[in-house]
Amino acid sequence: MDATGAEPTGSEVDLIQAFAEEIDAEIEWTASGEESLITALKTGDVDLMAGGLTDQSPWSSQAALTRSYAEDTGPDGKTVNLVLAVPLGENQMLGELERFLDERHPETTP
Repeated sequence: MDATGAEPTGSEVDLIQAFAEEIDAEIEWTASGEESLITALKTGDVDLMAGGLTDQSPWSSQAALTRSYAEDTGPDGKTVNLVLAVPLGENQMLGELERFLDERHPETTP
């Protein structure tokens, strides 16, 4: 995600915009570091977190991670699986997001 302009851009932004349209939700972007965003997820100030999170995220005990929806190359040159995060206990939202990812990215469905 590139948050340097007036509006964020990038493939994750496009994915989240498509999901928001599907569930008729409004987006309010918050650009910050992972620790701040995880805290915001836990307090209910943020509903969905993206930004290069992987299935090996150290935050997996503090947020519910989706299944992988894409692959990328990590800083060590190895392939990593990208995921999104929602607050723990948000099972309905996680289910809707997983269904959306299954439809949008079936090639990565386990």
